[in-house]
Amino acid sequence: MEPPHPHPLRPCLALACIWLAAHALPLFWLTDGHYDHWEIVQAHKVLDYGFAARAGAMLSPGAYVGQLANPADYNYVHHPYPIFWLYTLLYGLFGKAGVYVLASATALAGSLLTWRVLTRFFPPRAAWFAAVLFTIAHANVEFATNTDFFALSAIVWPIAVLAIVRLKEAAEHERTRRAWVLGVIIFLGGQISWLSLSAIPALMLLCIPHDLPLGTAIRRPWSIPGWRPMLLGGTLSLALFIANVVIYSAGLHGDADYIALQMGLGDGFLSSRLSKLPVLALRTALAAPALWLGAIACLPHVRQRLPERRLPAAMLLYIAIFALIIFTIPRLLSLNQNVTRLIVFPCALLTATALTFHPGRMLRGSLALLGAGGLLFCYGKLHDYRASAASLALAGWLGPNTAPDEFVFANFTRLTPPVSSWDGEFAANASVAADRLLFSPTTTATELAAQAQAFTPHIRRISILLDDSQPIDPAFRAQAEANSTDTLRASVPVPHEAVMVFKTARETMWKLLGTHAPQYAAPTTGAAAPATAFHLTLYRLSPEYVRRINEHASPPR
Repeated sequence: MEPPHPHPLRPCLALACIWLAAHALPLFWLTDGHYDHWEIVQAHKVLDYGFAARAGAMLSPGAYVGQLANPADYNYVHHPYPIFWLYTLLYGLFGKAGVYVLASATALAGSLLTWRVLTRFFPPRAAWFAAVLFTIAHANVEFATNTDFFALSAIVWPIAVLAIVRLKEAAEHERTRRAWVLGVIIFLGGQISWLSLSAIPALMLLCIPHDLPLGTAIRRPWSIPGWRPMLLGGTLSLALFIANVVIYSAGLHGDADYIALQMGLGDGFLSSRLSKLPVLALRTALAAPALWLGAIACLPHVRQRLPERRLPAAMLLYIAIFALIIFTIPRLLSLNQNVTRLIVFPCALLTATALTFHPGRMLRGSLALLGAGGLLFCYGKLHDYRASAASLALAGWLGPNTAPDEFVFANFTRLTPPVSSWDGEFAANASVAADRLLFSPTTTATELAAQAQAFTPHIRRISILLDDSQPIDPAFRAQAEANSTDTLRASVPVPHEAVMVFKTARETMWKLLGTHAPQYAAPTTGAAAPATAFHLTLYRLSPEYVRRINEHASPPR
């Protein structure tokens, strides 16, 4: 390996300034009260119940708002808990700001460490340019202001690769210690997200000494420095995660159903994947469009001599592994772009390889234009992907007028004014902002019974919330009136909100995709008119009615 390039302070400070400039707007938008990220909502709720009472457990979707009489029956166990406990500690000490600071500091460290890794393998100009593209990549900017566990685990890449570099440079008497440092890094990465363990094969390839053939390394695996600690660290981390699942799960049958859902089983193995292919490809490309172009430009040069000759092969191996994971559990990426942050680092190294062999302006200019365009698109998404004025207005009324343990079943079926046609997350965002158990749509007694069934026999209070602009079964309304002990009527004004360009474009694309669209595709009734007000009626149902729901999971006839 070539001696490391010098690392003067000036490039490091310049990259930090670029990071701050690229993230200034997203960080500022976090202060406007329109954003609530899932992990922070979970931390708030576990403290609301009491950390000790919940044993630090997260809650399943739909159950992490309001107050349940039996929260242990709704434990969510599909993420490692240690990172969540750290988030909860920071939230308890510093509020939302503590969690956002950790996520942002990790993102900044990831950019600086990536630059340092690049300077170990590539000429300074190529390393610098690739580090800047890495810093402004869509996935990195979006998830520097998002506390997502999957995205945060991408920090394993620069830390682990830098540890491998130092392991290879170490004297004989230092190699054992540095190898076990690498194992600890892998273990901790797995405690942020199980998906970070998918990097192990690529990292193992990088560990092989330059003069040792791959076949020999496979035949003598324990002779490769770093392999044993990495495998042990990954195995222990995975074992701890499995123990997390077994200890906290309300029932392993539900976990099996969850895995089957993620894998698309029952929908036709190939057809379920092909149906999601447009969204999978789009989300993957948008993660880092400039770096993907650089990775493609690198392909003709993967066999050319580099200071670390296995580096391009290792990064391409990970991209293949990532593709296999997404093919195995396609629902993961079709619903979330967060996992794509894990491929940004490999693409950055491949881009630096391309820049090393193509130092001319044409490639650099193309990458710069694509990087700037991707950043602007990211800004549009981050600005618009937030709780709407309609969501916050409904939440502002719902919170003071309902109890935390009250189950509110609403008839919000159509995206009609004052709900905008692009606001597919309206009801979910209102539920989180109000911290209330809001279920929608509920327009018939049958729908109420079906939604309540997941929570019986522990429901304490039920209310029916009807908006005049939404459809409702007349018999169901009459039943709510007949069984209510209290009726509350209100007109809730909604401030005018400018058109959300990103969400409007997304709405159009979802219409084009039809049944292939992700979960937020929602029916509309045409163009949205200016926002006005909700005209609401809240029926609080009698204890006798609630008792019958709990006993029979269906309303009385």
